[in-house]
Amino acid sequence: MRNLFLVLISISVLSAFGSTQSKSKTTPLVEETPPSVQMIPIAVDAFSTPLPLSIGPLPAGLANASFQACAACHTSQVSSWQEGAHNSGPPSNLLLEASIESSDPTCLYCHLPLSEQYPSANGTPASNFQPTLHLEGVTCATCHLRDGVVISSKPHEVGRSPHALATSPTLGTSKSCATCHQYTSPGAATPLYDTYGEWSRSEYATAGISCQDCHMHKESEWSHSSHNPTAQTGTGVSLLLSATSLSITRGGPPLDTIIVLQNTGAGHAIPTASPYKRWVVMGSIMGPKGVNELLFSQTLGQTVSQQAPWQILEDTRIGPQEERRWAWNIALPITAKSGTYALVLEIQEQHPGDPNGHQTILSQRYPLRVD
Repeated sequence: MRNLFLVLISISVLSAFGSTQSKSKTTPLVEETPPSVQMIPIAVDAFSTPLPLSIGPLPAGLANASFQACAACHTSQVSSWQEGAHNSGPPSNLLLEASIESSDPTCLYCHLPLSEQYPSANGTPASNFQPTLHLEGVTCATCHLRDGVVISSKPHEVGRSPHALATSPTLGTSKSCATCHQYTSPGAATPLYDTYGEWSRSEYATAGISCQDCHMHKESEWSHSSHNPTAQTGTGVSLLLSATSLSITRGGPPLDTIIVLQNTGAGHAIPTASPYKRWVVMGSIMGPKGVNELLFSQTLGQTVSQQAPWQILEDTRIGPQEERRWAWNIALPITAKSGTYALVLEIQEQHPGDPNGHQTILSQRYPLRVD
């Protein structure tokens, strides 16, 4: 009986296994039917409306207009935006004071380009004010939300996104940048902000190289475009030193050098954007004890009139594919100590009136032998 019971169990197990195998062979695989390929209609020109502009109603499927609603799916784009100048936050007290003093809110409109970022309009409380957007500066919605759709520079297929999409013929071209990066004060003979104009007159524009090609570059063919337009600051210039040697005799003849600054990769002048921005090229000698003595300084920038219509009075910047050369004759007194010094070249970006606005663009240290 015991053997018969084991045989019956074995037959039952084998029968079940065979039944399972038979089902797996005969059950057809269910394949997902791909959606039909249809192009979403192209949106109207989204960058011709004067600032500040309204983003309009939220697209269906998008929870809010903050960058936070974009971060889960567009992680790399949001991360690079957070590191860049477009993530400028609310306007500084310096900018607010300048706008009030000049009675011209134009500067504010580029730092806060959406009407939803203002609590009032012409003294009247704004019904569409969003305090969160006020903190985000030039946020995702500035370029990508219009009239109830998310706009993109590339065509998309219906059903490939959880929110409404449209393609803009302007987004992805240099013209979209001109909204903020080109401005002529009413009555002025020349532009106050001329970055787009500088590019349009350059060989880069002739060659079809857009602002996005440099400032929203892709690390590889498979990666997304960077959304940090200031990531390449300093890579478009070459700072060179020309000298017959890197040694000098105390109390002897000077060491004749030439400092060369070339605009080798920027399709606009350096510096560009704000006419109050300065680049200062500096040369100094650092002694054995680390004491740095500034001996050379040249400023690149613009001089602006002190009242409307804010004319450009002087311009010492370097245009695309141009260079500046300066002679620097270095001499040390006989009382200086001998040893190994450092000849330091540096470019600093400065914003007059803003003590926190200085940053080093480039820095080079050359060994200098002092006998």
